[in-house]
Amino acid sequence: MRFELWEQQNWRCLYSDTLIRASQLVEGDNSVQVDHILPWSRFSDDSFHNKTLCTTKANQDKRGRTPFEWFSADKTEKEWREFTATVESLPGLKGMKRRNYLLRNAAEAEKKFRPRNLNDTRWACRVLAEALKSVYGKEDGKRPVRTRPGPLTDRLRRAWGLQWFNPDFPD
Repeated sequence: MRFELWEQQNWRCLYSDTLIRASQLVEGDNSVQVDHILPWSRFSDDSFHNKTLCTTKANQDKRGRTPFEWFSADKTEKEWREFTATVESLPGLKGMKRRNYLLRNAAEAEKKFRPRNLNDTRWACRVLAEALKSVYGKEDGKRPVRTRPGPLTDRLRRAWGLQWFNPDFPD
């Protein structure tokens, strides 16, 4: 993934416009990182379209903000225009990926994304439960496949260390 992002971005960190050497992709010095363009803690989007390869410093400076929020708070309007021009000039950045980089109204996108994502998850879980019931459920009813409520599953994942948890993020 790091290599694909590196190529897609013309070998540069788009946030800082710094050249990323090929050797940095495999070195263990953590000089480059994969960042969620739209913060994962707010958007829960772990897709390739929401990832970028950037310098560690840029990732730390950006923190849990969108590029627009970061540039608006810490950089100049000229730097935002240069960033926008760079993103728009890259032929590999299209559709959702380009939109994620240039998104200005994150609050509105958050409101739309989370309910849609939760609805998609509900649907996928129902389909999976029905498939498991058809394969593993016994006809005599002695060992039926049962589902559990989401909050219980959430507590178990946290207890087993299988889920990242941000206490500052509203439930």
